Amino acid sequence: MLLFLDANTYLSFYHYTKDDLEGLGQLAVLAQNQHIVLVLPDQTADEVSRNREAKIKDALTQFKRADLSLELPRIATGYSKSNELRDQSRKSARIRDELIDSIRKDAMKGELAADRLIKRLFELAKLLRATPDDWVRAKDRMLRGNPPGKPGSHGDAIVWETLLAHVKDSTPLHFVSRDGDFASVLDLYGDRKSVV
Repeated sequence: MLLFLDANTYLSFYHYTKDDLEGLGQLAVLAQNQHIVLVLPDQTADEVSRNREAKIKDALTQFKRADLSLELPRIATGYSKSNELRDQSRKSARIRDELIDSIRKDAMKGELAADRLIKRLFELAKLLRATPDDWVRAKDRMLRGNPPGKPGSHGDAIVWETLLAHVKDSTPLHFVSRDGDFASVLDLYGDRKSVV
């Protein structure tokens, strides 16, 4: 089975997500044992590398803005547990700040758990390099307004053309993406919230 993970799927592991890093690790085991072939267009690898720091910064910014302070009702005044609760709230904020600092330091060294797993997946993946012809076809696709991708963006079109050039017509290719760029608009209709 061939499997393609969109850049946004990899990048989600640097942000708030319900997905589990353990699942990413299991995917690496499947690729290592050759139960799946993970295909990695070089454009996807470039997008992950290019957007990683911004994704981490945004996650840390949101985490820092999370209000850990505790406002107590006036009727709680005078209770010993009120002071204890306020102290715990201040302690939580301090621990959060220390955690952010540790994450930032590990991110700068490329030592986050997500870094290690994504690096491993990239090493196990079959790298597909875009050719100049793929670039020309991608630009033509974008100029014509043909999917996939967002208007004015070449990235998904390059990925698509690279996949078309390297994957045989008869080979099923499974997509995992966190947006609808590679999905049929009918797949996104109504209550269907999942994408390919």
